[in-house]
Amino acid sequence: MATKPTPQHRFGDVLPLPASGGSGRPQNMGRAARRRFLRQANDRVRHNETIWALNCNAGFETNAGPTINVSQDSALNRIRHLDHVRGLRGRKADPRAALMQLLRKEHGGYAADVAQGSLAPYVREDVSIPRDQGVAPQLIDHLPDEERDVLTNFSESMFLPPPLLAQVYDDTSAFDCCYHDPVLSDPGVYARFICDLYNAGLIASTFSPRVIIVVFFLTKKNGRLRMIIDCRRTNRLMRQPPRTLLGSVEALSNIDLSCHPGDVHQTMFIAQEDVKDFFYRPGIPEGMWPLCSLPAIDVRLLRNCFGNDVPSEIQCLSESAPVHPCMRVLPMGFS
Repeated sequence: MATKPTPQHRFGDVLPLPASGGSGRPQNMGRAARRRFLRQANDRVRHNETIWALNCNAGFETNAGPTINVSQDSALNRIRHLDHVRGLRGRKADPRAALMQLLRKEHGGYAADVAQGSLAPYVREDVSIPRDQGVAPQLIDHLPDEERDVLTNFSESMFLPPPLLAQVYDDTSAFDCCYHDPVLSDPGVYARFICDLYNAGLIASTFSPRVIIVVFFLTKKNGRLRMIIDCRRTNRLMRQPPRTLLGSVEALSNIDLSCHPGDVHQTMFIAQEDVKDFFYRPGIPEGMWPLCSLPAIDVRLLRNCFGNDVPSEIQCLSESAPVHPCMRVLPMGFS
């Protein structure tokens, strides 16, 4: 017969929550058992970090004791589930395995069988960005009145309503969906990449990022690399964008060029025009820059990349606080 819960197990506050304890490492474990033990230990550390953060935010300096009530048990089960989902979606690949995968993969600029739009690793010389413009023209200066008002008041017109925004913030798994090129995980490579973006006038810097986004690259038909800013975290905070009416292939099938007796022969001409790297040319309002912040940069490495010609904006950056590059132009990936 099951024991009836005592009042101390049935009633009580949810916080502070107790941390999870772990057993000692068994001796003479096989390789598979050792991996399983280490994986469980890592999950337990992540679980306890979440509990400690919740307790600290509630004003408790220590965790609760081993005795828990029903509410705490339910909360702990929910935390374990969310930590498990977060670990599956955000788990990083082993560095050695990631390197081997990159070495096996031919780069899009030299492989004839790589389709356009395929995921490709970062190669500095092949990245296609607008290096021929000085100050980016402001997008807000070239829009009709209605669209200009939307961009000017983006906080009110583009963000989700507060209740829906709160739901997005509560769903922690919503922000674990982004992909960052593993080559840029190297601090030196990342510093050179940020230096190139700064020289092209694409980024500024901020100490107060609102959303951290990441970068990956796709192949273009000319063999270069198209830089994609993975803005899905920022896009989740925004309203559904309006649909754009564009012509389709069906429109060509509705063109009638048939000639009747006495008509002049009709000829249709088709022209195509393209603005190179258009997405990274229009500037966006300064208030939107922190919404498109890249991972923090090592300021010392960044200064070394500029050599003897360090811009004043970079020279005055403090090394005591994290500095995040942020997009000052329209990122390809923001919807």
